[in-house]
Amino acid sequence: MMKQKKIIVPILTLAVMLLMVGGVYAVFSSTQPEKSKAENVRDTTDQDYEKGLTEEQKAFNELINKQIYEETANNLEQYEQYGLTYNSDENQLFFNGKSVCYFADNRATDGTFEGTEVHSANGDIGIITERDRNGNITGLKQMEIPELTDFLEKSWKEK
Repeated sequence: MMKQKKIIVPILTLAVMLLMVGGVYAVFSSTQPEKSKAENVRDTTDQDYEKGLTEEQKAFNELINKQIYEETANNLEQYEQYGLTYNSDENQLFFNGKSVCYFADNRATDGTFEGTEVHSANGDIGIITERDRNGNITGLKQMEIPELTDFLEKSWKEK
């Protein structure tokens, strides 16, 4: 029992720390109205982050990431019929075989954004869902980075 406590406490502590960091990132990223949305097309994860982690922390991160990637795969299954696929081993989206750096499915109809966004450090195209007046997906639109950047600058307002 004591051995289990010694293992559970550090794991819970790490989990709380990761949630706090994620929460701070979410708050920070959503409270930057002056920053261009187009600057966030690609995932810009801090590459030095893992350098300071212990092996136990790295293993825990891998476990968490695996769960996140599996959940992402489940959430993105609905877009497969339109040519969008997700490789959970690589954490990478593909559209008709091309690597995707940005995907958005906006369900809001009031000019704001409410829906799904996925960023990747890799990829040369962006994908935006197209919906009819009833909110049904009619297809996916492929955009090159300059077109995507322009689209994001002019599109959805923050809620």
